[in-house]
Amino acid sequence: MAESHTIRTHNEQTLAEPWLLETLSADRQGGVRRWLPLLLGLLLLGGTLLHVWQRVQVIRLGYALEEIQGRKQALLRGNKTLQVEAATLSTLDRVERIALREVGLQPLDRSRIVVLRQDPSPVRGGRW
Repeated sequence: MAESHTIRTHNEQTLAEPWLLETLSADRQGGVRRWLPLLLGLLLLGGTLLHVWQRVQVIRLGYALEEIQGRKQALLRGNKTLQVEAATLSTLDRVERIALREVGLQPLDRSRIVVLRQDPSPVRGGRW
């Protein structure tokens, strides 16, 4: 008569036949083998999507940077133009011409210049 082996599992159930344990173990391994390609495929797909997303972000940021640099150059050109215009408008000859013609000021008469001299002695009773 064939010898029957009794196998005890962790929860104290007794399996009468060893082939049943082998079948259960094979089913578990077969399940892992069945799902492994799917899991690897999902992992590969996730990595690919992450890579594509990063590339799209790099390209999008590159376009944004290019646009900002273009605006910066336009603003720098405008600033230079305004500096030249400010320098032109503030020349002494132009200011004098506008003062004489448009505002009605008269040329400076040197005989009307009065120079006030400051007394070097301190003022009595003051804070000095």
